[in-house]
Amino acid sequence: MRQHLHIIIFFMLSGCIEPYDYETGNFEEFMVIEGTLSNESISHEIRLSYTRPIDNDLMSPVTRADVYVEDGSGTITSFTEGQNGSYWSPDNFQAIAGQTYRLFVTTGDGRSYWSKAERLTKAPPIDSIYAKYEEIPVEGEEENSIGMQFFIDSHDNSGNAEYFRYEWEDTYQIKVPSPSQYIYNEADTSWTVRTEKVGTCYISDSSKELLIATSALNVRNRVAELPVRHVSLGTDMLRNRYSIKVKQYAISEEAYNFYRKIKEINESGGTLSDKQQGAVIGNLESINDPDEVVLGYFEVAGVSELREFFDPENFDPPYERPPFRFSCKSDQVMEIPMAEMPLYLTGTAYRLIAVTELPTPVAVIGTKGCTDCTWYSTNVKPDFWID
Repeated sequence: MRQHLHIIIFFMLSGCIEPYDYETGNFEEFMVIEGTLSNESISHEIRLSYTRPIDNDLMSPVTRADVYVEDGSGTITSFTEGQNGSYWSPDNFQAIAGQTYRLFVTTGDGRSYWSKAERLTKAPPIDSIYAKYEEIPVEGEEENSIGMQFFIDSHDNSGNAEYFRYEWEDTYQIKVPSPSQYIYNEADTSWTVRTEKVGTCYISDSSKELLIATSALNVRNRVAELPVRHVSLGTDMLRNRYSIKVKQYAISEEAYNFYRKIKEINESGGTLSDKQQGAVIGNLESINDPDEVVLGYFEVAGVSELREFFDPENFDPPYERPPFRFSCKSDQVMEIPMAEMPLYLTGTAYRLIAVTELPTPVAVIGTKGCTDCTWYSTNVKPDFWID
């Protein structure tokens, strides 16, 4: 029973599990080491922590550790401690395809760990990202989620890369129906033209689930029609321009099998009555004590990525453009006499859209949901965004 208990503790670090009532008297603390080293010229992160009982929500980071990576040529790259058990490489550190890398960790109390030597495999390019209308079941719901399923295709003519892990980041554009053009000043009931636009905003998200694939059983070394992201048409995410970036990590067969076992346990529901599957051990071990259980994985992977933009007209039927998230009918956007502006515009519920002096002085106002997207998103356009 003790091993199964440790599995559940470990997977709480990277996934969601239903809570259970049980005694934690047999709890034993294990080291968890996680991190990815890639060919990207970035600051790479290694995370160190100890397992904790399920009834303890506080992190248990490992601090004051000595962390470094050694390549097959003997070159050492030291990592600098950050916050909450994170250790960072220099900003421009970049692994090289074909080279091997090994992680070394020594804690403040003298416990030492290392990984197996991992070779970096160059990631092939992602051929395409595309979308198809699809209905998918939702756990716990009677009705399916209707939306657009985004897929990727990829292939490797060299045959060197056969195992992959994927991550995605997406951003969608919000355009309110009646952008506010003026700022109302409550102190003196005056108004001024806005210098900051509040009619167009952006909301971003990123993948939370583990997504892996293999081309090892495909004679053409292809990953075809891999679903990476489902966007429900019950939201307005695809009402305007939408962008998704997919990152493809070329991982080892051992890393693939490690992640596959994690998925199997997570997707089984993780109940305490499940068949005991044993601890999922990665490529890390204790130098001091070979019998010590070390959880986590030090991943060395080549990375490729592709970003695509989609507009409503890019989607095939039966896609229908979703409505705006708020109702913006006459009771939300309306004309009022200027003398009544203090009644509506004092507070945060309404925004001033426009003012007209002739033929009759009128103010056009609207609820904040219909006029100002900055109260729930950002109007700062991402650097990668293309209009």
